Amino acid sequence: AVNPQRICKCYRCAVLDGVPVIFIQNQCRGHNAHLFRQFSCGKALECPVILQILAWCGAFFIGFVVKGQMNHDFALRIEVNPCVIEITIGNTMLYFEFVHFMGEKLADEEPELVSEPCFSFTSFQSVEEQYLFLFESLQQQMAQEAEQTSWQTVGISRWEDRWLAAVLTDGGCEFVMAEQLGQICARYPDSDAVLTDVPVGLPESKEDEALRPELFLRKLVPGVGAAIPCRQAVYAESDGLAREENIRVLGRTISPQMMEMRQVLRETDEFILHHNDWKNVLRQSHPQLLGDGRKMLWEQYGEVLQQQIGSKHAREDALCLAMIGQLECRAGSRVIPAEPCNDAKGILMQVVAPLQGLKK
Repeated sequence: AVNPQRICKCYRCAVLDGVPVIFIQNQCRGHNAHLFRQFSCGKALECPVILQILAWCGAFFIGFVVKGQMNHDFALRIEVNPCVIEITIGNTMLYFEFVHFMGEKLADEEPELVSEPCFSFTSFQSVEEQYLFLFESLQQQMAQEAEQTSWQTVGISRWEDRWLAAVLTDGGCEFVMAEQLGQICARYPDSDAVLTDVPVGLPESKEDEALRPELFLRKLVPGVGAAIPCRQAVYAESDGLAREENIRVLGRTISPQMMEMRQVLRETDEFILHHNDWKNVLRQSHPQLLGDGRKMLWEQYGEVLQQQIGSKHAREDALCLAMIGQLECRAGSRVIPAEPCNDAKGILMQVVAPLQGLKK
């Protein structure tokens, strides 16, 4: 899948044979991201349940997409949660259906209609033929559109007491330094991929810890993937209390490396929890997952890597993360573990890895 980042941020409407149709492009965001995929023939929805919905009523109308949300007052409303897809009938449509079929008003005040409904009955064969006509027409139209070949990806690493980001585009690479993680994210809100090597998602129990990606990551890249402290320890008021909390919750102490990173972990966690649109959009990866491509970066970006911003190692790490984002956009990605789970706050505990390596 080409990297999905935003739900319905970009959209177009068209009318084919008098029927309004929504074109959902390859942009989705947050916890809905895993439900969407861009195919080479155009844009489509991946989730089988949503595909069944489209097959059921796709020849007609699902709803207006306005700033990433379905219009709640027209036709079907689709609410997508991490594990639940709930379909409800819009209150306005339900009101007029009862008036038409039952002669009964469900409310004293008549709601406003945004479109005149049609209550005529149509045979299944007719609906199927119209759906197939629309599907084939859209497929031909989308196949003619040029595929996206340019992406902006951001890799974020930590250097001393600051954040260092590498931003990759077709125009080249730039490095940006900031005191706060939120400053970088606010500067690049529409990037196609934003990856960091700071752990994302925190365990709150031994069961959570067993679901973290570090155990799987160590099998791929020996020597990386230090054990992550629990959320209770990360938010503790002192190192001593943090150590006690980690022993109480996870049955072990905190490594010196993670103790030093405690405030960084907290800043990352707080940023995601306070900015829900970045939940599962700011994702964890690891520079070493680029493999031999790390050396090849010097061939492509040697000049910019010589910049005097941060340390050489931090610049390399950030650039590797940004390149993993580019590879994800070009050829897709995989996650570690293969079936990641949410932490107690709904943040996916995963590490993004490229499907394919970097080519010269």
